Amino acid sequence: MNSINVSFKIILYFILNKYIKFLQLVNTTIEIYILIFKLFGVLMMNLIEKIRNFLAIINQYLKKNNVHNDKILIELEEVKTQLEHAQLLFDSQTNLDLIDACIYQIDSLEAKYNYLIKEARKKGIKNDIEYSLAL
Repeated sequence: MNSINVSFKIILYFILNKYIKFLQLVNTTIEIYILIFKLFGVLMMNLIEKIRNFLAIINQYLKKNNVHNDKILIELEEVKTQLEHAQLLFDSQTNLDLIDACIYQIDSLEAKYNYLIKEARKKGIKNDIEYSLAL
């Protein structure tokens, strides 16, 4: 009976010893993952900061070189061209449904053109573009 208790104690000790080593390994693994996540977080924060700095530099360049102004001027020219095309299409239509469609298209383009003019004036854009509709 005594030898069974000794054998049982040895087996139990062996199992507990292995279990403790397993828990230590798991704990070490978890600590490694925590370090990896912390490092990844720091790297991501650095990357985000670099992206913010890059975007700030681009924004300064755009403001300095009036790229936004050029965009509005280009869009004004495009809408003006579309308006002229829509007016020619309206003048050539004989079908009442297509005439209505042309009227809606012209109204829409005029609204967009007027909006762009207001935006250009807000930004103080001065150019030789004619800001009035010649209908």
